[in-house]
Formats: sequence, C-alpha cells, structure tokens
Amino acid sequence: MNRQPFETMPDVMDAKQIAEALQISKAGAYNLLNDPDFPTLRIGGRKLVMKADLMDWLKGQTNHKRKKEDLNMFMEIFKKIMEERKGDPIPYIPVPDETNKVMQKYLREFMLVGGMPAVINKFLETNNYNEVHDEQQKILNDYLNDIAKYASTADKPKARNCYLSIPRQLAKENTKFKFGEVEKGGTARKYANCLDWLRDANLIRYCYNCVPPEFPLAAYVRQEQFRIYTNDIGLLICMYGFEMKQAILTDSLKGSAKGGIYENLIADFLVKKGYPLYYFKRDDSSSEVEFLIEKECSVVPIEVKSKKGSTSSLDTILKKDDVKLGYKIIDGNLGITEKKKTIPVAYFEKEGYNIKHKINP
Repeated sequence: MNRQPFETMPDVMDAKQIAEALQISKAGAYNLLNDPDFPTLRIGGRKLVMKADLMDWLKGQTNHKRKKEDLNMFMEIFKKIMEERKGDPIPYIPVPDETNKVMQKYLREFMLVGGMPAVINKFLETNNYNEVHDEQQKILNDYLNDIAKYASTADKPKARNCYLSIPRQLAKENTKFKFGEVEKGGTARKYANCLDWLRDANLIRYCYNCVPPEFPLAAYVRQEQFRIYTNDIGLLICMYGFEMKQAILTDSLKGSAKGGIYENLIADFLVKKGYPLYYFKRDDSSSEVEFLIEKECSVVPIEVKSKKGSTSSLDTILKKDDVKLGYKIIDGNLGITEKKKTIPVAYFEKEGYNIKHKINP
C-alpha cells in the first residue's frame, strides 16, 4: 500500500492519518493525542490535530531535545557538586525554570507508572498508559485474590474493604485512618487485625502520630492514631481510575485528594530509604506536619504542600534549639531560609543523600 504524501493529507487529521504521516503505530498516534504537550483538537468525543499544528509540534521537538540535553547537563553538574563537597550540604539555588518543569514532568510520569517491575516493563515495552493501567489493575486484582485466599474467613471481607477504602481515606483533609470510612459504625476492635494482615502482606504502610514531636520519636508514638499509605504510588493512582492518570499528567488535579497522593509519594521515598513513618498532629488540629524522621539524635520535620501556603506548623517546630533542619516539599523551586529547606517533590528522592549525612549545627 502506497503511503500518502504529507502535503496531500487533510487539514484536520485523525489517529490513522497521524500514524501514516509519522510512520508510527496507531497506538503510538493515540498516545500522542493523549499527551498534554501535543496540540490535540477535541471535537465531541474525537481527538484530532490540525496539520499546521502538527508541523509546528514536530519543529518544537528539536527544542525539546535541547531541553533534555540541558537537563542531562544540569544533572551532571549536580553530580559533580555532590562529589566535590563529599557529603556537605548542596547549595539551595533555584534551578532554571525549564529544567525544573522537565523534572516535574518526569516525576508525574513516574507517579503514573510506580515501582512495580511488571508495570515498569510494560511501560518500557509499550509507552502506553492504557497498557500500564491494565497491568496495575491485574496486580490489584491479584492482591484482592490473595486476601480472599490467605486471610482468615472472618477477616476476608474486612481486609478487602479496608484496602479499597485507602483512596477515600487519603482524599480527606484529615488523613488519619478512620474505620467509619470503611463501614458506617466501623471500629478499631472490628478492623484492626485486618490492617495488620495487610501490613504483614506488604500491601500497606502505617504512619503513626507522635505527640510531642521530640526525639526519640518511638517514645511518643500514639498507636491508636495512624495514617495508612499504599506500598506503591502507581497502584494508588490506578485505584482512583484511569482519568486520574490524565489529571496527574497534566497537573490539573485540585483539592485534598492531591495532597493525599503526594503524601503517599513522599512516604514511599522515605520507606525506601529505611525510615519508619511518623507524623505530628495536635489533638485540637491546631498544628500538623506530615512526616517526622530522625537524624543525629534530632527530629527532622517534613511538611508536604500540594498548593501554595504558609508552613506555620513546620516553622513552630524549627524554633526549637534541638531541631536543626526541616523540609518544605512543594511543587515549585529550590530555596532555603535559615533551618528550613524548600525543595520540589521531584528532587526530594535525591535529597536523601543529604539527610543520610551529618546535619550541620
């Protein structure tokens, strides 16, 4: 079959024509039409592209390649600074906006995929988020099947309901786990053993409230007050449904659900660095910090902000003489004010290098 010359193609092109013009698969064309950076024209339920816009987009890919090269150059410079300073704190200088945008985009792509090997392999094979979602759904179904197979007869429905309630739990302003969210009138006495089963099966992670937020944190844990996070950020986003992937990718998600998702992401980073999960919240809700960790016999508070706002709770803890460092995690740029380091979510995973080294007094 002869290939139609690009010049003779219609001014408005569909997925089949895009695939023919770019010599890619039809699935690849649909991926482009779902990409927020692609000039997709939406008419009713159809996704199309203007031929002129497609030409402009193709020309822009040269600039995109240059941005990626700039990012690689920045990361090499970052690596050299780390090596030269041999563990000393890195300078918190804002990075170029374009570099920061690319890093944030890569982070959102990671969030959609997560860290499950089967899902990662599927993404590398197909570069298709529909395929990724299907693979994640298989894993979630396997989890539910494992609950049905291995949990005790009495605990099977309760463990399943607890697990499926996590997206709703994290979408609340107060993300403390509530048994009433699992079932109306639900109590800890009825469901606590089920949560322990899910934890032992490595499906969830506990994060305990520590009041006061002082060293050693284990001495101030309130066992009855905790939050629950999933073991993988990609699976959590899958549990919200496929449309959540689009909202994350385009950074269009608003409201408390966004905060819960990003908290789960930071929890994932901390666990993979070997930290137990703690948070701080007063009984009257007047003060709250999403995470607390320990380093050099000192508490390090970490406040996660999904939108712009003050960090009064973090600032209050940082006034203590024995607290030497705190983090404000944002969707923004790098900065530092006295003991408070402001860092984008995309950079926090790398920041573990600093946390694991000595905190300067």
